[in-house]
Amino acid sequence: MVELPAPTDIVPKRFSPAPPPGVHPRILISPEDLPGIRERIKTTAAGKRAFGAIEAWLTSALGPNQRHGEPLKATYERLIAGDMNALDAVTEEQKWWKDQLGLAIQLESFVSLIKEDAVRGERAGKALVTYGKISRGKNLNPKLDHQFDKSIGMAYDFIYPYLSEADRKEVRATIAAATKGKESHGMGSPPARHTYNFMPHGMGLLLLTLAIEGEEGYDETIYPKSVEVMKNFLNYGIDAKGDPNEDMHYFNFGMAWGAQGMVAMAKRGDNLFLNEHYRRTPNWYVNAIEPFGQTFSMHDDTPNDGGGLLPNYIIMKWVWPDDPVLDYVWRNRVRLDYSGIGYRGDLLVAALFPSDWKDSPGEVVKVEATQWGANTEKDTKVSSRVTEATAGADKLGLPLSWISDKRQLYIARDKWGADALVMHFSINQSNRGPSHTHSNVLDITLSALGRKWAIDRGFGIAESKDHSVVLVDGKGQGFFAPPGKLLGHSDDGELAVISGDAKYAYDWMYEFGNRIGNDYRKGHDWQPETALPESLELARQIVPPEFKERPWEAPDMSGFTRKAPHNVVEKAFRTAALRRGEHPYLLIADDIKKDGSAHIYEWLLQLTDDLEIKSQGEGFVILGSSDAADDRRLLVRMADTTAKGKWDLETYEIVRSPDTGSDRKYGKGKRLKYVSQTVEPGFRVLLYPHHANAPLPEVAKSGKDAINIIWPDRTDSYSFPRQSDGSSQIVLSTGTEEKKPGFFQRLFGIGS
Repeated sequence: MVELPAPTDIVPKRFSPAPPPGVHPRILISPEDLPGIRERIKTTAAGKRAFGAIEAWLTSALGPNQRHGEPLKATYERLIAGDMNALDAVTEEQKWWKDQLGLAIQLESFVSLIKEDAVRGERAGKALVTYGKISRGKNLNPKLDHQFDKSIGMAYDFIYPYLSEADRKEVRATIAAATKGKESHGMGSPPARHTYNFMPHGMGLLLLTLAIEGEEGYDETIYPKSVEVMKNFLNYGIDAKGDPNEDMHYFNFGMAWGAQGMVAMAKRGDNLFLNEHYRRTPNWYVNAIEPFGQTFSMHDDTPNDGGGLLPNYIIMKWVWPDDPVLDYVWRNRVRLDYSGIGYRGDLLVAALFPSDWKDSPGEVVKVEATQWGANTEKDTKVSSRVTEATAGADKLGLPLSWISDKRQLYIARDKWGADALVMHFSINQSNRGPSHTHSNVLDITLSALGRKWAIDRGFGIAESKDHSVVLVDGKGQGFFAPPGKLLGHSDDGELAVISGDAKYAYDWMYEFGNRIGNDYRKGHDWQPETALPESLELARQIVPPEFKERPWEAPDMSGFTRKAPHNVVEKAFRTAALRRGEHPYLLIADDIKKDGSAHIYEWLLQLTDDLEIKSQGEGFVILGSSDAADDRRLLVRMADTTAKGKWDLETYEIVRSPDTGSDRKYGKGKRLKYVSQTVEPGFRVLLYPHHANAPLPEVAKSGKDAINIIWPDRTDSYSFPRQSDGSSQIVLSTGTEEKKPGFFQRLFGIGS
């Protein structure tokens, strides 16, 4: 397991100590850091990209720029003039930009400080003062904490030398109004509840208040409470293997401010970078990188495969500049040409702490400004293998399979490298109520041969029908889904196997108690979720004594998780085996049964949009890209089942079902499905990535619930003996024609 070394000497080795009160900048950097920053934005590729992107974005917002019509220019000039109605200058057509005004002032302030441009700084200072007068007392909810508020603090920190004492007092009053007596999310609640993104995201309140640290209006109670929340989040929001409770988007969304908060704390003597859970997050990051590089896997409500917001990556790379695994993660997150540094909210931190990946040639793709930040003049979408990004992965000494502790996300591959076959298997064992996880217990994703095949579709597309699981009479798991259960996993180097139980997720659906009266939740038998002891214990910590035994009845526990019967099944097990060697593949065994009657079972595989059927026959299809020049293929074969069916590739409308409380549409999706009507289907599915015209394996039954997968140079014989609970083990025998009498047997699954 990867564990970054404890950075005991982080100050002054990587961060300077906070200066005395009244000296600025002070939140994330100190005056002594400025020469180094000015040098790095000129000499490092990351620094050049970040600072260039800042300047490009400012031209988009303030001009001179015709592409976006200089949306904030008139407002900015009126702010400089002291016009209290300056925000009215933003037109209705450009109203999106109004929320970016604080960011524009912040970045103008930063650029003026770095360039030592007094004229630009004085203009930014006047704009800041007027903006503060307009905003004071408005929209200052630190529990949601808008970037607008934090921008005022950062701008004040950077622009301090260009403000008169009277103007400083004016801005301090605004910051004090936004912070004094306020609390961020989680302050005052039990530590074990500090598991989700609102906790680190709330560090924006800390950063804002540190702008006036030791000065008039400073609330000194916010700092120690913020340190406590962040300590708890690192302990409870990240497990002992380094896997966050929430996936790529929401973890990095929260840590965009949480990591900055950790920098501020380190400068003040609280070194949270020593936390072991945090120092193990590279285990999750490196396994989450798609094998072909420069993209990251998607689970739960993660809207794209870019890897999430950048600040946590930036700061980790800065703290541990020489770690090879973290360098590999950094190389893939920022991309080879640093085009991964582009989102407007990431740019400041990227300019403050820029790092190049090891042996980087220092080439930076040309910046082209957009409203979102800085994109590039070329298409940077990764659609195939990027061998330079993945070079050296096989030399990092990483295991071929990894499983997290809390979510029990299992990731296995046949090798490290751009063409690797990689399976993700989602247990979702940490589900405890409505959340950003999906109704996809025992879901799989698959990448191989330098591309994606089976996918998670991302944000908001949360129902079972839109994942690679099994539907029964058109119904899947409950929305929201209860947890799955890990039954066992093993890896001997040639075969990696995991087995899980999704029955509870089919049987029940979750909702918060304060929502069960909504129209779309009426008519169900809602009852408190009392089957999870750790959730009950947490609830008992915050209710009055008279409600200790039945905490869900407490007046302030309306949000306590309720469950209702959903799609009760007799069993719902899945076992997946990843076979390594000359012919790597996946074999999936589903043991699902509704009851003693026949039902319609649909085995689903969610696919990337470019895939089509290249050929098909009895019980199998071969998928490939619609690009005729792409010879990569995926054989999907029903290796065994108790009932006949057929494969069907369908393009369908992705629409939320009424019982989710939404009718949102997500466009079209593509899925492969096998439909059969039977009492118990006993699906056994082979997924074999290969190139066109490559020999395909023969698949033959070799007895009751047993199959052979045969190549000229190898035969894999599988049997699936049933356990007492109705799940299947996987038993593999391998051999060649010459060595069949001596082939060996391995037993995996329950009890392994």
